[in-house]
Amino acid sequence: MKKLSNLIAGNPAAVIAVIAIMTVVMAFFAIKVKINPDIIDYLPKTDKIVQDFDRVGEDYGGSLTAFIVFESDDVFSRESLMKIDRITKLLQETEGVNIVTSLTNVMDIKEVDGSIEIAPLFENDSLMSDTAYVRARREYVMGERIYRGKLISSDMTKALIVMNLADEADQTETCEKIKTDVKNLEITNKIHFGGLPFFVLEVNRLIVKDLLKLILPCALLMIIVLFLSFRTAVGVIVPLLNVLVSTVWTIGIMSALKVDVTIITNIIPVVLLAVGSAYSIHVISKFYEEMSCNKNKKDAASEAIRDVALPVFLAAVTTLIGFLSFVFGSYLTMIRDFGIFSAVGVGISFILSLTLTPALLIVFKSKAGGKDNGTKSFLFVKMVEWFIPKRKFFLVLVAAMTLISVILIPKISRSSDIMDYFKKESEIRVSDKIIEEHFGGSTRIQVICAGDMTKTATLREMWELEKFLEDSAGVRNISSIVDVVKRMNMVIEGNYNLPDSDEKLANLYFLTDGEPFVERMLKSDKSEALIEGSLASGMKLKNVTDFINKVKERMDRDFKEVSFSLTGMPSVNVKLDRSILQSTLFSIAMSIILVFVLLSFMLGSARLSLKGTLPILFTILTLFGVMSALKLSLDIATCLLGSISIGIGIDYSVHYLIRLRKELKDGKKYGEAVHATMMTTGRAIATNVFTVAAGFSVLMLSSLQPIVNFGFLIAVTMLIAGATAVIMLSVSSKEKGEEK
Repeated sequence: MKKLSNLIAGNPAAVIAVIAIMTVVMAFFAIKVKINPDIIDYLPKTDKIVQDFDRVGEDYGGSLTAFIVFESDDVFSRESLMKIDRITKLLQETEGVNIVTSLTNVMDIKEVDGSIEIAPLFENDSLMSDTAYVRARREYVMGERIYRGKLISSDMTKALIVMNLADEADQTETCEKIKTDVKNLEITNKIHFGGLPFFVLEVNRLIVKDLLKLILPCALLMIIVLFLSFRTAVGVIVPLLNVLVSTVWTIGIMSALKVDVTIITNIIPVVLLAVGSAYSIHVISKFYEEMSCNKNKKDAASEAIRDVALPVFLAAVTTLIGFLSFVFGSYLTMIRDFGIFSAVGVGISFILSLTLTPALLIVFKSKAGGKDNGTKSFLFVKMVEWFIPKRKFFLVLVAAMTLISVILIPKISRSSDIMDYFKKESEIRVSDKIIEEHFGGSTRIQVICAGDMTKTATLREMWELEKFLEDSAGVRNISSIVDVVKRMNMVIEGNYNLPDSDEKLANLYFLTDGEPFVERMLKSDKSEALIEGSLASGMKLKNVTDFINKVKERMDRDFKEVSFSLTGMPSVNVKLDRSILQSTLFSIAMSIILVFVLLSFMLGSARLSLKGTLPILFTILTLFGVMSALKLSLDIATCLLGSISIGIGIDYSVHYLIRLRKELKDGKKYGEAVHATMMTTGRAIATNVFTVAAGFSVLMLSSLQPIVNFGFLIAVTMLIAGATAVIMLSVSSKEKGEEK
């Protein structure tokens, strides 16, 4: 290490030049990084639910359903119907849209001269010119349950246009084009966009918005904290340059490896701004300490590298462990990507802290720590002096907080619904509420029905499941080939029921050959069919889980002709919820174990390792207790909190323990060693805590609710972790005298 530190300190210009060149190269890749907000793309393709979801897209014209709600005082006015028709025709011509269904193009089954005719519900010529015809159609449509509540609201003020997007299409681009083109029609009526594809479009917009609006406030907050800590321009500029370079490198590597930015990985720049600065802070703090002893800048930098290399390395490795724990057991690949590239960024920040940071300290003109370099860390000193006589009180307080947290933790709610990403007042949630109130909901469920669809017995079992879904499970707007067959049978025999023979069924199928709307319901070889329905997207996770279990239990009983496979976003959400819980528990357990083993090895003492781990265990319990008390859900963002808190929070224990041992080895008594540690490392820890907390608190400005919750909780956790580590490690061994 001495040779390396001397090499870096002796050639600062060369170090800066090499890093600058590499940064330019990485910036070239970074500017080409792409955003992919679609959660579907990050589901594991080996999961059967996901495979069935994809199969719906391949075999039935698209698994992604989008909606447009058209509002009018009277949807059945000629003017309104003509506007709906304009929108419908526009959508039919839009690339990436497979199927469009609305009042003006839906196919109606009716009797004409004793035979069945399948024709549009509205004749275009009559729609354009005959008011009496439109009035008559209104009475007919509102009397048919196949239309009422599906394409037209009961109060006749809202019409629904349903689109199935092609799975191979870029749904973000397609939905963006749809919104732009519909707006360009200059229709003055209120128009709302909903469904998963438009949710994804909104997430994409908010990700871009967050990337632009979060980084600057984060940097400004860090500048304030760094300046208050070091009181020098160098103490502000160097850590920021360090994290800026590490962020550019990380995003550049992601882009080069064709890894897209997601709702989770988009916070990596903020994570690196908050976390990556910590390593430079400790180097700078030690550099100023050495400068105060009248050493020249090269010697001070060389000494700083040698002295903090081990604690900074340990801190970086423990943080890496926290992030890399997400690689194992995560259901969503975007969470694994977050873990991998956050770890990459932390590793880069560590390397830069021992190369770029000391090189910049040597090159920049600066005094030995500014005006306030010798100022004591009064906050921590006073805290310890106040606390030591009150050790029993503190232990009782810790025990009480731990007990309260343990009681509260089982009550933590969980969420995996994409609707929870958006704030309550957002436009997308308003649209979703309208669809839920008037059309049953925008969350689609699909049931793949495998069996011989040429048999009426097969369709009867499908019908039985449909009745169960509607009556017992709360599914609305159910559609399948069963409804088409029953309607055709009613036209012929006056009985809204399935035909009583396979021969009659075959005749009805013959009449629908070549009809596009049937392709959405029935495979061409009639070996399989699809049942679709809607659920309210605002359903609580427990209710969704109960719904899934109830449906699966029913599908596993009593059916002989058909095998059913349930898929769609409710099934995905339930699977995602289970994986979030499992991943959270697994990543926390793995992080704690690995951190304990690593500290035992590096510190040469299992006892010291346990001592360093105890504060973070207390912090984790408190974190989840706070979540439960504030009713903040465990979701795709907050599930990251535990391991990140361990990885970052353990740094405080590592730095404190190593410096305390050094002071004790130098012959100081315990009280003197604590005082010396507080004056040096304690100051750096305080700066680190407030810098990290300030950096993460900026996430509370995010437009995405899970990120807001994440930012608030991680900021609170860092404050708890820093204070707890300093207090517990200062007090717990005080009565034993000196640590050997």
